[in-house]
This record gives sequence, structure tokens and C-alpha cells, in this order.
Amino acid sequence: MTAYATASDLAARWRPLSDSEQLIAGTLLDDAASIIDAALLDAPDASSAPAVFKIVSCNMVRRAMEAHGDALGFGPEEMTQPAAWTEMTPAGSLRLYASELSMLERAIDSGAGIIYSKRATRYV
Repeated sequence: MTAYATASDLAARWRPLSDSEQLIAGTLLDDAASIIDAALLDAPDASSAPAVFKIVSCNMVRRAMEAHGDALGFGPEEMTQPAAWTEMTPAGSLRLYASELSMLERAIDSGAGIIYSKRATRYV
């Protein structure tokens, strides 16, 4: 399993990461890729994935790291969003929102009208 994004990609979209945050981000980005792959029936290889896979992966990890800041070893003074944003994922879990899943589906849809997701489960 290869992540769709790197810690450097996350830092470019958010803020500079410390060495320890980069290690955590790398693990979380691998986990985000696994969640995306589990949600899609026909997920592409990381090397050929559309750019939206990188964007969604970074968004998932950023939300988790913002919500879990103190537990991950960095505090609110390093956060770039207001504390209210952390309420989106109070447990700091990686979440794939329905809007993000729709973007991923459209990115890999070949135009044949095929639904690629496993929407039997509820996405929030």
C-alpha cells in the first residue's frame, strides 16, 4: 500500500511539520490511503492517481492532526485553524466525507456512469 500523498504534500497545504509530526503524518497518510481504497471499488495505483486523491488524503490527515494536536505532541499555538474546527473530528479519527468520496468517484469515473464506491456504509 502506497499513500496518495507525502508529509511534504501535507506541509505544503497546511503548515511546516516538525520531524516527529512528519513521521506521524506519514503513518496517517498510509492509513488514509487504506480508507480511500476500502471505500472505492476501483481505486487507482498511487503513481497514477488523479491529484484529488492527494488533496483528499491531506485533508483527512490535517483534520485528524488538528483534532488530536495535544496527544500528537503539538499544541494549540501551532494550529492554524480556530479550535471550533476540531469539533469535526473530536476523536481525531480519519474521516472520508461524502463530498470527498464524490470527488474521488468523479476523478476516476471513465464516463461510463459506473459507480465505484461501496456506499452501503454511511459516510459523514
